[in-house]
Amino acid sequence: MKIETLSVNGFNIELPIGLEEVMDTPVRDSYQTFLKESTNDVRRHLTCLTTLLPPAVGLKSSRILHAFGGVGASAQVLDQVAPHHEHVFWERDPVLVRYLRHCYPDETVVHAQDSMPWLATEDLSLYDIILLDMSVGTIKTKGVKDMWTNVAKAVKARPGIVVWFTDTACHKIHLNYKTYAKDFGIEIDKTAESYLNAYSAWLEQVHGLTITAAMREAGEFYCVVKSNVPEDNQRFKSIPYV
Repeated sequence: MKIETLSVNGFNIELPIGLEEVMDTPVRDSYQTFLKESTNDVRRHLTCLTTLLPPAVGLKSSRILHAFGGVGASAQVLDQVAPHHEHVFWERDPVLVRYLRHCYPDETVVHAQDSMPWLATEDLSLYDIILLDMSVGTIKTKGVKDMWTNVAKAVKARPGIVVWFTDTACHKIHLNYKTYAKDFGIEIDKTAESYLNAYSAWLEQVHGLTITAAMREAGEFYCVVKSNVPEDNQRFKSIPYV
């Protein structure tokens, strides 16, 4: 393993190259896969995160939940936005759990378990920022709708919570848009913009949440979600492509 520093939007993020892969999953979606040889596959992700999340977070000290903790790249970004963040990681991969505990030995709690069941049941109102960085997932992913129900419960208790989530639907949106329309109960055409507008409308109607900012790359959406805001200027107008 070696450490490579990736500079994005003025943030310097240290990433491990060549971590061992031990998880036997149907889809090779771990950070070890993305970082097998280089950091190129995560640059776009971090470009979106460093563009969208810091303005939503502000400079206050926060308690942050890193579900799907990975290698702690998001934590490094938030550490540079403002000091005194308290990080809580959920990560099921034993290699990544060890790595996170090594990188954050003192002030961080690292729980070794699958994030999806916990996201549906744990008290998320304990956190100021909730990061939902699933490597592979859409509204169809098992547990996602239960996750949003629990997230909305937390936001209702504490309206200032900021949620960051990723969604991989635009990989094949032109093929699957009609099935996504059934999931949302909202008409969708075959464009990425239509899908994400439907997602935001569904979050508003069902959970009182709003996508306030969004970017996309070839395969994924990256979004900031807050409590429902009636002012039109608080909703995303377009989806910049990176």
